[in-house]
Amino acid sequence: MALTLGNIESSACKITLDGSDMGHTQEGIGYEAGHLFRDRQVDKFGETVADVVQVGDFLRVTCRVSEETFANLQVVYPLGLTASSNKVYLGYSPGRKGSSVTSLLVLTSLLASDTFQLKIFKALVREVAEVSVSVNDDRMWDVTFEALIDETQGEGKQLGSIRVNT
Repeated sequence: MALTLGNIESSACKITLDGSDMGHTQEGIGYEAGHLFRDRQVDKFGETVADVVQVGDFLRVTCRVSEETFANLQVVYPLGLTASSNKVYLGYSPGRKGSSVTSLLVLTSLLASDTFQLKIFKALVREVAEVSVSVNDDRMWDVTFEALIDETQGEGKQLGSIRVNT
């Protein structure tokens, strides 16, 4: 593909969990992916790093969920909740496994011409930032999803995938 300005894309994304649309978001959706390393040092070179060894990978998605629905409330607080018709309760004893409440997370561009798609095969809500309850702010959840290993996927494919325009 030729390097041109036509390769620059921007659009809003739709976010789904296990096929269910999470609705509107605000301020975009971000993702980060990469490798985790440890330094290898040898006495001959002192504190100078001689090499690095990959010790893992990561894939995270952050978004601001802006629709205050019961379905989204259940998504945002998956561990330690008991749900009734419109309320979740928090406060289970520690020790529950995050892998028991993972979902397939998919980000898809809203532009028909943009084929961007990001998938996390086993997404876990890792963090929820403070929610403002005030007349000056809309109540929203800043959520960080993190990929856990999916052993059903092949080597090198166990967290997710990112597709871009070709």
